[in-house]
Amino acid sequence: MSSSYLRILAALLAASALAPLAACSGTSATDGSSEDELRHKKDAGAKDSGPRDSGGQDAAMPDATSNDAATPDAGPAAALPACDGSETVTYGPMATPVDATRYGTYEIGPLMLGADHAHVFLEGTGMWMDAQRGSARTQLLPASLGGGTELAAYRSLSGRTGVAFIAGAKVMAAVYDGVTFGAAIETPCTSLGSLACDVRVAADGHVWVRASSNFYEQGATGLENRGGGPVGPSQWDVTAAGDVIVLGPGDTQSGELLAIWRLARGAGGWSKTGALLSSDVAAVAPSIEGGFQLGSNELGAVGALAQDGSIHLFSDARCIGQGDRNKTQVYLRSRDGHAWEAITLPDAGSLTDAQVTWRNTAFWAADYDGVRYVAMSSPKPTFDGFNWSYPDRQYNVVARCRADDGSVSFARIAKSRLPGWTERGFSGFSETGQATLLSRSGLTQAL
Repeated sequence: MSSSYLRILAALLAASALAPLAACSGTSATDGSSEDELRHKKDAGAKDSGPRDSGGQDAAMPDATSNDAATPDAGPAAALPACDGSETVTYGPMATPVDATRYGTYEIGPLMLGADHAHVFLEGTGMWMDAQRGSARTQLLPASLGGGTELAAYRSLSGRTGVAFIAGAKVMAAVYDGVTFGAAIETPCTSLGSLACDVRVAADGHVWVRASSNFYEQGATGLENRGGGPVGPSQWDVTAAGDVIVLGPGDTQSGELLAIWRLARGAGGWSKTGALLSSDVAAVAPSIEGGFQLGSNELGAVGALAQDGSIHLFSDARCIGQGDRNKTQVYLRSRDGHAWEAITLPDAGSLTDAQVTWRNTAFWAADYDGVRYVAMSSPKPTFDGFNWSYPDRQYNVVARCRADDGSVSFARIAKSRLPGWTERGFSGFSETGQATLLSRSGLTQAL
């Protein structure tokens, strides 16, 4: 990896994973908004401010949590999990301890998640671990990965999984079918990470690679350059139909906060298929200190894409001042990228043991109704007059869920501690929505 890339990466990690109190900014007063789920629906035909373009063993430790108040939901809530206050809290050992310091410059993280399995690439050992609901075993990495380092897995909307890794001076990619890895192919990437290179796989198994600003598709003779995307992607994916979807910066002069673009399979150019407009958040923006901003995890993802075509976004998750309180957070969803529903989330403190939040770290959506995310939080840092003391951080898995009366809200379903303020941890979801939280203390899996 180049020294310039490492410097950029180090700066990003310093600004996000180990963000200091100064990152909690905002000076305006709160307005006492309700913590209930507030809906602000916008009719698809209403006027707006800009144009839309169609073109080991884990020991369970139960922890009681009160349910948040909710409002009735018009969608099919029956498929959502129950808001029953139950949680999974596990701190058990793993078959092989994970030395988180090995991943100090390992941007993507060592997790490859599928159904109820969590594979962990054990950097520098030539081994990987398969954890499944309280048991784990380690084994040698498959030969097709060629002693690779910085292995990073990417699950696509198509349902397929690709892995990128460094082998010598090359960045390679391979397809994982749930049992074995296919033959590795060389990519045009010069370094690995969401800033430089990532991988997706189409339903038929052929590979897509984004190298810097260009997209490459696997053809008969190797990876073929399909050119640059219309915008620098904050997030991208490949659908089951073979289309490439990109979420990126919108046209600010047209009031766009985010634009959605699609490169249909076999098409010669990109089409804008939707946008999030400032008018879509006009009803909720005044309740947010500092105004509305899209949030992202440390890899740049702004939310989740579901296989039914729905799009799920989250506003910035931060605390205010010196850990004084949590910033109001908003969840947005759209079936088609045109009509958006903005939902004010419960105060983050009610989902995190009265802690303050630092950022969301992972997102998942089953469909338009089912969504989950992981919020990183901690107790409020303290100041003794000379030095700040930063407490341990915590991962909180939050799910949209259904109460007994049919109303819908958000509730925490799992949590896991990150020992030490500088401790590196990782989180993610499998395609079934099972969350995995990883630190040197152990591995938590929760469905």
